[in-house]
Amino acid sequence: MAIDDINNKTDGRYDDLLPQTVVKTAFRTPQILFSLAVDGAVELAHIDGGNGIMGLIGPLTARGTTGASPVFVDYGSVPLVGFWDRSPVLGASRQYTNFLRVIPGTYAEGRAIAAIIKQFFDWTKVSVLYTNDDYSYSANFFKSYADELGITVLSQHSFHSNERNFASIIEDTKKVGARIFVILMSTADAYALIKQGKEAGLFSEGTQIIGCESMSDITVWRSLGNETDAELGDLLKGLITVLW
Repeated sequence: MAIDDINNKTDGRYDDLLPQTVVKTAFRTPQILFSLAVDGAVELAHIDGGNGIMGLIGPLTARGTTGASPVFVDYGSVPLVGFWDRSPVLGASRQYTNFLRVIPGTYAEGRAIAAIIKQFFDWTKVSVLYTNDDYSYSANFFKSYADELGITVLSQHSFHSNERNFASIIEDTKKVGARIFVILMSTADAYALIKQGKEAGLFSEGTQIIGCESMSDITVWRSLGNETDAELGDLLKGLITVLW
């Protein structure tokens, strides 16, 4: 373990790294609960005889970070380093000034999708469908980068997550005649939209759907319906997703 290598000053491994320092660790497991993150942060801020921790790796989720970050701001602006969550709520925020992360936020997803569409395929016209939650940030980033690259957004359609009647959205989208669709939402929402869109002729032969990273896990798709793998393959024909 890296901490053992740092603390052992005689094993010939990184002996000159932090030569006067002993690294100690402590942890709490708030899971995804805001309240547990607050409680865990308060405990960590008071451990070691009240000295508290000097830095934190985590929490895993945005919900945990929004709970823990303000606590550590009050205790000397202890830095939190995120390694998993990409939420735009946390990035460049005045409220979470002690938060850093080692992965890109959702802005990078929007940029990547726009770049793939224009620079790889040279497509210039798209329709965008997204849920009006955190995915709306990805949609806004995409539209901004699309404009820079000369991609025309023929139409954009947003709806609440867990909406399951897409008839009006599908009909409105069909009116603009797009053949390329950018879909930014959870797999469950995408499953319902694509299934109804295929049945209504929106996602027909010759169309292309580009989805976000959260839609990349085939095991999630399999859990949402009763289709065989062959039937699911037919449903998802024309879909590519971005991993980043």
